[in-house]
Amino acid sequence: MSTRESGNPELYFDSDSVSSANSRLSGALEDLAKVLEKLKHGTPDSSVLGDSNVTAACTTFRDVWRRESHLTISATDTVISLVSRATVGFKEADRNSATAIAATIQPSTVAEPATTPNPDDSAPPSDFAPLR
Repeated sequence: MSTRESGNPELYFDSDSVSSANSRLSGALEDLAKVLEKLKHGTPDSSVLGDSNVTAACTTFRDVWRRESHLTISATDTVISLVSRATVGFKEADRNSATAIAATIQPSTVAEPATTPNPDDSAPPSDFAPLR
């Protein structure tokens, strides 16, 4: 939903902005999947860290980060799905409303003039005096 450009606070559905938002969410989902993939393959090296307690803390942190990444990916995927479904629903409702309104409008008929013009009506009145 968005406000109109004119500053009117009335809300309306802007499918272009929703499409753009969905596109950005899809990009974020791809980035999250890349992070998760790197977290799956990375393991802390105790020889580099120098202490088994530090290695254990890093491993715990990585595992929690992986769980959070899974949760964020799942939530982002759900949002993308729901926004897509809502967009389809809004468009369908708009189309159905337009169809319902169009069905109530009678085709306009051309009104016939109340009187038929008399060819003599185009002549100037008898008291008409041309300008000189």
